[in-house]
Amino acid sequence: NALTALQGITQPIIFGEFIVKNNATLTTLELATLTEVQKGLKIQNNDSLIDLSGLSAITRISDFLYVAGNASLSEFNGGSGDGDGLKNLTTLDGALYLFNNPVLNTPQPLLNLTAFSGAGVSMTGQDNMRFDPCAILAHLRSLGYMGTPTLDSGMTCP
Repeated sequence: NALTALQGITQPIIFGEFIVKNNATLTTLELATLTEVQKGLKIQNNDSLIDLSGLSAITRISDFLYVAGNASLSEFNGGSGDGDGLKNLTTLDGALYLFNNPVLNTPQPLLNLTAFSGAGVSMTGQDNMRFDPCAILAHLRSLGYMGTPTLDSGMTCP
């Protein structure tokens, strides 16, 4: 049987790396009690996942946030654009990786961060994305990010 919903995690903190990867039929993440991931959150190659609305209780991610290769991911928010997915994420203590999510409109909740101490930022595949990575980068810089991001060839941000 194919996995269509990820649910059943009742602990508020995951003390290790949390990976949701290679689930072709996964459509929803139902993890309303999860508030923190301490060794990185990776959401990769989930072709049917359209939004991250089930992650609305997460306030902190340490080590990294990695969102890549999700063919149908159009929003971090809920499908209605109501801001559900990662809406409460205020702290990212690690690197940010966004790439090859071809229909991603906007990772709006990243603009709600109040603390970012990431070692790096990588946003590539923007030629297929529907958002401006420079807006995200500008916000991260306002939080003290001083590094040089990895962007698509030829792309620069002020």
